[in-house]
Amino acid sequence: MVDVFADWDDLDLANSDLDALLRLMDGTPGPPALAGGAMNPRLKKAMKVLSGILFWAVFLVMAAGAVLFAASRNPKTSLLGLRVYGVKSESMTPRADGSSPPGGFRKNDMILVAKCKPEDVKVKDIITFSVSAQGEEPVFLTHRVADIKTELNGAQGLWFVTRGDANNTDDPPVSGETLVGRKILTLPGLGGFLEKIRNNLALAIITMACCFACVCTFRWYFAIAGKKAKRH
Repeated sequence: MVDVFADWDDLDLANSDLDALLRLMDGTPGPPALAGGAMNPRLKKAMKVLSGILFWAVFLVMAAGAVLFAASRNPKTSLLGLRVYGVKSESMTPRADGSSPPGGFRKNDMILVAKCKPEDVKVKDIITFSVSAQGEEPVFLTHRVADIKTELNGAQGLWFVTRGDANNTDDPPVSGETLVGRKILTLPGLGGFLEKIRNNLALAIITMACCFACVCTFRWYFAIAGKKAKRH
């Protein structure tokens, strides 16, 4: 569990330890170290508090993101500029002869897409963009950039020519305004699992509760083991 300050004396100790941390960072001499190179107990306590706060902050952000992605059916749902999509076609499957560039993925994989500006996209990047016919819901495609155009039919702008790694022809040019982001990570086989969770909110909550319980159990176990090691 995260340590909390019991009284104002503890808070004063933590402030002094923070000063010690700042001195270590900028090279300013501080009080003499303990004999044998042991860490100052107050500094050790402050680091323990900070590490605990950091751990739970990261865990809560990840948990919130997981529930957000799992519960939402909106493909534009994002957390910290990141979006998750399940792969539903074989268009980016790497070729059997090994000629495909790295980064391809398969049907039922899950991909993580980071928001980016159109001008930051380069040839061979794998991007996600939206395509929609008039009056229809947009479809999100993730293909590799084969070419970038700054002019199309006399109009100035930014267009991407893309192609799936498994396809033999390029896609029609798409405007930079349709860009969602750049693919940064593939999680093999998790696309189907993501879809199941989206169809069952209860399953999403149970999964997160189990993960939370596992994390707490591991932290408790190692904390007990550490105390026993000190006694011996």
